[in-house]
Amino acid sequence: MEYESIKYDCENFTGKNFDNAVFTDCVFNDCKLSANSLVNTRFQGVSFKNCKIEGFNCSRLNRLCVDISFELCDIISSNFSDLKIKRIKFIKCRIKDTDFIYSELKKADFTGSDLAGSVFHNCDLREAVFEQAVNYNIDPSVNKISKAVFSLPEAVNLLAYLDIKIR
Repeated sequence: MEYESIKYDCENFTGKNFDNAVFTDCVFNDCKLSANSLVNTRFQGVSFKNCKIEGFNCSRLNRLCVDISFELCDIISSNFSDLKIKRIKFIKCRIKDTDFIYSELKKADFTGSDLAGSVFHNCDLREAVFEQAVNYNIDPSVNKISKAVFSLPEAVNLLAYLDIKIR
């Protein structure tokens, strides 16, 4: 199944099987995606705007074609582990209880996003942007964060892993 330059508005894709599908230059706007099967799925130039996304397991995507962005989305209990997704964008999203484990997220943009309960472990976050992002939990000793951009006061959370006291 190949889908090119399609705009999906207010559609419910709950439980939809997207295995082996190819989406190119598509937009999902105000859609609901939950518990979708994404085995070997390709996203190239795909954007999700104002979507409700739950249980999205991106770790099984076709790793050669992952070019996606999210804006104003609720992303809950999802998995972006083991992916190489340089320059991925999560703009003003609520990303709750989502895993980013062994992911290459170099130059990712999390501007204005709430990352409550999300896990970053062994990630490449070099040059990533976390401006105005909140509730992130990133251990600098197990994630690469050089040249990443953080905002105060939230950036103080990076010190939590140093076993120090700030007065």
